Amino acid sequence: MKRRSGLIVLALVVVGGAVLVCACVAVFGALYFLLPRSSPTVISTNPVATGAPVATLAPVATVPVVPQTVDAACAQRLDSDVLTSESESAGEGTGNDQTLVTYQVRGDSLSSPDFTQVASDLTGFQQDLTDQKKIWDLFTAIIPADQRSEVTSFEIFTDGKGGDLGSVLQSDDPRDWILQMDIQDSGNFTDTSTTLVHEFGHLLTLNDSQITTDIPVFNNPDSQSIFEQEAASCPDYFTFEGCTHSDSYLNRFVQRFWSPILAEWQTFQWETNQDQLDQDTYDFYNKYSDQFVSEYAATSPEEDIAESWMFFIFGPKPADTSIANEKVLFFYDFPELVSLRAQILGPLCVASQQP
Repeated sequence: MKRRSGLIVLALVVVGGAVLVCACVAVFGALYFLLPRSSPTVISTNPVATGAPVATLAPVATVPVVPQTVDAACAQRLDSDVLTSESESAGEGTGNDQTLVTYQVRGDSLSSPDFTQVASDLTGFQQDLTDQKKIWDLFTAIIPADQRSEVTSFEIFTDGKGGDLGSVLQSDDPRDWILQMDIQDSGNFTDTSTTLVHEFGHLLTLNDSQITTDIPVFNNPDSQSIFEQEAASCPDYFTFEGCTHSDSYLNRFVQRFWSPILAEWQTFQWETNQDQLDQDTYDFYNKYSDQFVSEYAATSPEEDIAESWMFFIFGPKPADTSIANEKVLFFYDFPELVSLRAQILGPLCVASQQP
């Protein structure tokens, strides 16, 4: 569930290209993504670094009340800005994520920072409370409080300039989630905002109101036999998070769009050779490229719905009914999601105009 920094192209036309190793970056109009298949990285709990700052980050500004409708000109401008904005975070990163600090979430505020031991060249980023706070304040501004109550930790990490930009993963308690963002890639509004919206798409579709957590799989994420055993008892779509509810967004999405291709996709999901998995994923995307809003979306149903959600938020309502566009139109079938889109777009329009 990680995304990479790069040129974000929110057009409902998929452009071909080569799949990179594990995330999302756009180069010359082609979107390059891949979902890591290994189990989530456990957050470091190393002792606090000597001399590390200790602070509680509270919100600086009151988020304006946003009406349930969004000014059309503002939404169009935001869509145009996202379509044409180029990342300031070019590069591939180091490939090694380094946790800098983990905060506990208390409503809109951050507290109890846990600073890890880091190399001297990273202490400046670790102590950059201003930029850390900007990322968190954007998240709390655009995502309503009642929609992010499952986020209990906020982690700042880095893998260098470029590379992984952010992700979400379950904590030790599967009901709680950790939001992770790379501070070195946080300077570009497009990258940060689209990543936050994408990752919220996971929270929206994988929380415990949508899925019954499967504890055996949660405790043994690398066991194919346990996964298949547990999946056999699930009447609906089964994820690494658990069994989706019949009326969940994800299950409805899978039943509507993935039924003809799901079995084919499942044939290579346990491939242990990363290069082969990359190739299989790329071939799968190329075969069905007209069905996905981006290359990354073809990685899995979970990424497909999160990418389609991001296009739903940032893009205009599609006029034609290609399968890729139908996935965006899917969200318009739910009045509560149309209302939520307006709640998110309003603060996004405001934030996009701030320096």
